[in-house]
Amino acid sequence: MFKSAKKKVMSYIITVVAYTGIYIFFSGFSNILGNQILIPQGKDSCFMRAVVAGAVLDLVLNAVLMPKYGCVGAAVATFSAEAIQMSIQLHYGWKEIVENIDGKSIGKVVASTAVSGIVLIPVQDFLPAIHPLVRLLVSVTIFFVVYVVSLLLMRHMIVQQIIADVRRMKR
Repeated sequence: MFKSAKKKVMSYIITVVAYTGIYIFFSGFSNILGNQILIPQGKDSCFMRAVVAGAVLDLVLNAVLMPKYGCVGAAVATFSAEAIQMSIQLHYGWKEIVENIDGKSIGKVVASTAVSGIVLIPVQDFLPAIHPLVRLLVSVTIFFVVYVVSLLLMRHMIVQQIIADVRRMKR
């Protein structure tokens, strides 16, 4: 009885951790859009509209989803709120992004992220019997290695710069 309840809780935690990875992407991108693009451009009110919209959506979805789905509902609510906030900020900051950011470089990062995520899907089938913390650490390590190798294969400028810096430090 207790083992089955423990497994159920652990599966919820793993689900929440999966949503956390997506949340980190949206949150990080949203942070860059707000703090590095909108606010320096004097679009503080646009930034605040996005933040308020995300907060309101988060409150509403938490009230609706948490009673039935618990921590998974909270994760979905937070993910949705962050996605809405990022989308609104993207709408207001799109012109600056197009003018100032190298789309090819971003495309390589997005492609590397997608490849790393896709590689993790079958890996998860081989890891369910191990402790969740070990499973998380193994997953993060695999993701990181695939991500870096993918960026190396695509000759991303940041990875190329890091390699050059490391070579200079060895001399």
